[in-house]
Amino acid sequence: MKKVNWKLIIIFSVIIIISAILLFYKLGDQYMWTDEIFSFNTGKMILEKGKPLYDSGLYYQRSTVYHYILALSMKLFGINEFGSRVINIFPLVSAGLILFFFIRDILKKNKYRDIYGIIGYTLFITLNFSVAMARETRMYAITTFLLILTIYAFYKGFFFSKSKILNRFKNLNVKYNITWIIIFGLSLYLAYETQPISILITIGLVAFFFIKFLSKRRWEFFILTIIFIAVGLFTVWQRYNTLNLYQVFLSLSPDWATNPPSILYYPVLLARNLFGMFLISPLILYTTFKFKKESDYYIFFIFICYLLFISLQKAQHERYLEPILPTVIIMTVVSIARIILYIKKKTLFITIISVILLTPQIYLLQKEIREIDTYTPESISIHKKMEFNKVFDYLDRINLEEYTLMGDYHASFTLLEKGYDIKYILVTENRINREQLEREEYFHTPYLVYESNEFNKLINEKKVLVIIRDLYKFPTIQNHFNKVINIEEPAIFY
Repeated sequence: MKKVNWKLIIIFSVIIIISAILLFYKLGDQYMWTDEIFSFNTGKMILEKGKPLYDSGLYYQRSTVYHYILALSMKLFGINEFGSRVINIFPLVSAGLILFFFIRDILKKNKYRDIYGIIGYTLFITLNFSVAMARETRMYAITTFLLILTIYAFYKGFFFSKSKILNRFKNLNVKYNITWIIIFGLSLYLAYETQPISILITIGLVAFFFIKFLSKRRWEFFILTIIFIAVGLFTVWQRYNTLNLYQVFLSLSPDWATNPPSILYYPVLLARNLFGMFLISPLILYTTFKFKKESDYYIFFIFICYLLFISLQKAQHERYLEPILPTVIIMTVVSIARIILYIKKKTLFITIISVILLTPQIYLLQKEIREIDTYTPESISIHKKMEFNKVFDYLDRINLEEYTLMGDYHASFTLLEKGYDIKYILVTENRINREQLEREEYFHTPYLVYESNEFNKLINEKKVLVIIRDLYKFPTIQNHFNKVINIEEPAIFY
């Protein structure tokens, strides 16, 4: 019987507790932005009505499992920011635990594999992305957990299995573990149901098996490639009633995006926020192709394919990158572990790598932790960091009954959730043309088109106060008002 390493268990338990405290820090202090408010109110509707049905009649069908869990969390911990975000802690810590075991499995012959696993866990939990996910009332923390579970379950099901099944064809064998394959299927389904863009990892799986077939000329890999493609096509047909994969790919992107995709958006985002890992990316590439380990190729293809295809989506945002970040941690830690075995000056190398990795990591972590309502261009989720708390303070000091209060699209939802009586949502003409709606669909607040006759008449006849978050959409708005209060961003016009 294998001896239990109690020292490792105690050390790792302490690290987990510390990391949980880190994620709990000021968990409920950040106000909610637009998408969070949609999820928050979906949870409230489930508590009030037993289903995600808004008073406006909108039935919110996205991420059903997540929103029922969200409703339960709000029931247990309070219908507030903390109660809606506390459920993010468990999936983030769990994702870190999967990273620990994943790295240990990949480095199973390395005597320091436990240490490398702990390093992987720590690097993931201390990412500024992880802190940002914990503080958001959305499904991305759970998506991240489900996606790394899916990738790990597939690895365990096909690469790290003790079972070997020999099929009826000569010299053709497939190794698999049925339990892990079932876990893979369930977690992939839940990941897709929670965030449809998760399905893009299957492209990496197919690409990996096909490359293995080309390199090793073993037909079982070709058969597995065909099986995955066939299952994928059948699933697409059942779900979308079409085999037009391009059309399905486009449907994974929200319709709010109008600009063409930028192939550099996500690489730049990675370089800026995972700067240390970006600096050692040549080492990752070198070890991946130098040592030719099957597990390294597996992680590499999943990451590259996912990154490529989200870069081709019109809607681009940091939240679509977050679920794949654990694979970056795996590639980083494994590449360091592999190269350390083959260099002579290990102490010098470890010191240099530690400085390169930890200096930007610690800087960005402390920055993300302390910025609750501070607008800085380097922050993760800039839209959530605009200084609305100063706007709230100002609005609470004046007599709002004297004004007709309105805001642009994103400012309005934040203000509505804080209890302010928003009479109109100010929008540009192109948004009305796109949606063909007179009122927004969640709360039925009326739209008012900027510089329309109704807008001009209203500001001439009544005292109007406008809160604008996205100033770039209304470049001439200052011309219509006598006074402007610039509270960093957003600004107040009246």
